[in-house]
Amino acid sequence: MLIQSCPSESDPRDKVSGFVSDRNIGSIGGLRTDGMQFLIDLVRGEIERQEPDSKVVMLDRDFLIDNDVDFARDLVRVMDDMTSGDTRINWIVEQDVPVMDWQKALEKLKGRDTQVYLFTNACRQVPCCFRLLGNQ
Repeated sequence: MLIQSCPSESDPRDKVSGFVSDRNIGSIGGLRTDGMQFLIDLVRGEIERQEPDSKVVMLDRDFLIDNDVDFARDLVRVMDDMTSGDTRINWIVEQDVPVMDWQKALEKLKGRDTQVYLFTNACRQVPCCFRLLGNQ
């Protein structure tokens, strides 16, 4: 898998289809003028288009509150439960999760029918998305 630490600013509309379908593409950059929410909506829409039977879950503060997640072990439990079924789960993570060591929960997801998309700002405030589980 190829991961660029700082994806260059570019229009993601012509690349998003390949990013979602090709598990070897590790990141995609957006345009500063469009902002982060545009990139999130674009990637989420493409996931829903390509994988209509999958479930998209926003891993944000509301999710944490709704699922009583205070610590990484709580997040491991919830993610384990949600990915134990037959439905593919695509996790959308905007910025960083306010749970210390939340990334440890991802270890439980390896080998399962799931993917984690982390959205953050790269160098020069370029919105970008990283695929965290590699070739799933």
